[in-house]
Amino acid sequence: MNEVLDAFSGETCLRRSMTGKPGPKPDSRVLVLDTMGELALFYALAEVAVIGGSFFPGVEGHNPLEPAALGVTTVYGPYMGNFPEASGALLEKEGAVQVSGSEELTETLSTLMGDTQARRAFGNRARRAVLAHQGAVAANIALVERCLSEAGLQ
Repeated sequence: MNEVLDAFSGETCLRRSMTGKPGPKPDSRVLVLDTMGELALFYALAEVAVIGGSFFPGVEGHNPLEPAALGVTTVYGPYMGNFPEASGALLEKEGAVQVSGSEELTETLSTLMGDTQARRAFGNRARRAVLAHQGAVAANIALVERCLSEAGLQ
């Protein structure tokens, strides 16, 4: 946890587990979510989301499409083994930033926190990348139905 907090040097950070009630404190620009079940709410309020589980080989990341779908600039580390397609698609469309470790994370966050236009551009590309892949379930169902019909099984 200290490495994550160190990446935000110069910012007022607050760990969610240390607060008594939901929401960031007025003087904190960075809220570190170290609790369960609250990501969706806070992604909707965020300007930048760091996928903390992507910095530890045993965790292998969390779903980067959740913040990306909301147009939130998404940053993750080298361990995205649980979401290779999603993280790859976002990188391909320049809708996310992947960093190698805490030093690069610090540099990236410093740049992003100081550049509103860059954050918005990443967020917009992320949202477009997610939208481009929507409808896959419906397309696959239609394909299966067509194959079943052609085989006389439907």
